[in-house]
Amino acid sequence: MTYLVTNPWTRVNETWTDPNINCVPVTQTYCDLLIQGQANSTRFQVEFYKHIAVDIVTETVYNYPYPHVTEKTLRPISCKRMFILVAPPGTLKLLHSKGFKTFADVIDERYDDEIDPICRWHMICQSIKEFVIKPLDEIHNIVQHYQDTLENNFQILINLEKIECRKIYDPNS
Repeated sequence: MTYLVTNPWTRVNETWTDPNINCVPVTQTYCDLLIQGQANSTRFQVEFYKHIAVDIVTETVYNYPYPHVTEKTLRPISCKRMFILVAPPGTLKLLHSKGFKTFADVIDERYDDEIDPICRWHMICQSIKEFVIKPLDEIHNIVQHYQDTLENNFQILINLEKIECRKIYDPNS
């Protein structure tokens, strides 16, 4: 059995907070008709994300024969944050096919190609370790560097949400 041991690699939000790094609540006026009255700026805990540089997303399924994306992966995109996926192989490729960009130049994303779940797990752990041992100033700079990518991903998510909801409400569209 393999365990992910976080110490000494992670720091529990040690002084990581920067309200100026794209942490403003979603200001879109769009509201999904299925959840009207419930949609607001806290639907993905935006305030919580002020303290996060990269979200380690553990998807619903891991050892699955095809890529699978749920709200868990969409949450950091909605909050304009970087992410590492603990998910089936090919999930990053699926996101790329929808137009999303990821962070391969600072996070080793080769784990997405690994079919063997145990090898993929070790590769994901290594990617996490390599990122979180960076000095906080460097992590801040990385997040700043990716602001355009994070905003682009957010806009793609909003557009896809509108398209998919339109299909639900009007199957002929």
